Amino acid sequence: MPSTPEPHDARAHSGAPRQPWPQRPAAGVAVAFALIAYPALLLLVRGAVNAALILLALLSVAMLTTLPAATMAPAERNRVRAWVAAMLGVSMATLLSQSVHGSWVWRHDDAPARFVLAIPVYFALRRVDQRRLAALQYGLIAGALLIAVGLVVAPHRDPFGRISTGFIDLITFGNMALLIGVLAALSIGWLGPEPRWRHALKLAALLAGIAASVVSGSRGGWVALPLFLGIGLAGRAHRGDLRRVAWITTGALALAALGYWLVPEIHERAGLVLSNMQAFERGDLNTSVGIRLQLWRVALHLWVQHPWFGVGPGGFKAAMTPMQQAGWLTPLAAQFGRGEVHNEILDKTCALGVPGLVAIVALYLVPAAIFARRLRGDAAVPARMGLALSLGFLVYGLTVETFDLTMNAAFYALSSAVLLAATLRPAHES
Repeated sequence: MPSTPEPHDARAHSGAPRQPWPQRPAAGVAVAFALIAYPALLLLVRGAVNAALILLALLSVAMLTTLPAATMAPAERNRVRAWVAAMLGVSMATLLSQSVHGSWVWRHDDAPARFVLAIPVYFALRRVDQRRLAALQYGLIAGALLIAVGLVVAPHRDPFGRISTGFIDLITFGNMALLIGVLAALSIGWLGPEPRWRHALKLAALLAGIAASVVSGSRGGWVALPLFLGIGLAGRAHRGDLRRVAWITTGALALAALGYWLVPEIHERAGLVLSNMQAFERGDLNTSVGIRLQLWRVALHLWVQHPWFGVGPGGFKAAMTPMQQAGWLTPLAAQFGRGEVHNEILDKTCALGVPGLVAIVALYLVPAAIFARRLRGDAAVPARMGLALSLGFLVYGLTVETFDLTMNAAFYALSSAVLLAATLRPAHES
């Protein structure tokens, strides 16, 4: 008697391959939507990037169980393990310090948890086609251009005339607007040659990001501009296009000089640095630079007193009154210190001790090292974007705490996961 055929179902055949990514339209739309939405809405909608990270973390559970596993060379496994350790480091250091000090406050674990959430997102996105990951470039373009529109339609001015969208503090606004514009420009050629209109839009996004940074007066981010320029030129230098590199460098320096002399916001904000330093030398400690120098000195002093596990999360703020009374701080500096240390590395070092120092340095430099190794080859574009992301946040963190805001932590974590997935491709796509 002939056997009855089984129903036609791919799942009934153990040897049948799993569905490839393009045949899963619902998941594809959701991932593409998240990758476009989070940079586009970062500075316009409160909680947008956190929502995108959580959405992708939830999707990653389904993707890891349904999409085909991506192969990984042994050398890449070691790099991925290092990245995972870097993403876990701040949370582990925070939990360790809290355990030693016997103080458990969830808000201190909130931002570091974003780095942990990025880990399953990376492993899920490794299984996604490069074209889907490249949807990020459209979100970056939209984000920079929408910010420019927002500044024109509904500008928010502070008492000193500095402009933002009013959504977050001026420093974060200016720094993140600049970074979005830079990443949009660095995405040129992600999937190969592209039409001129898209090329022009990405350059317009760069100009919009620079303009938003300028009107915000967030001069700390301007220090990263030479770094971003160098990363952008790295690809052309590798291809031997040195003449064009020289022309672009000369043009950028000329534009910077013109901007300094012709744009009042740039001239005034840059000039304040010199006047602040001169005032500090005369004994006026209550300037922007003077207050930061006081706080950094106190942070180093507290770390020396508590080197291994720090003063604990929140310990720096608690020390402001005693340090003021001891003559280490002016009253104004103590007031600012109750908000932050104004340096991300010193904050983690003072609060969490040596584990915190190792964790925050690894968070910047481990991804940066991975991306730097891929600046040549098919993955050069997302690698340059990832390097700009890692080192850009490092520079930003020298004058302000960046990761005390969950939106910054979520943006860094999610962007790092996306760009790493685009850079470290499976063997058959390399």
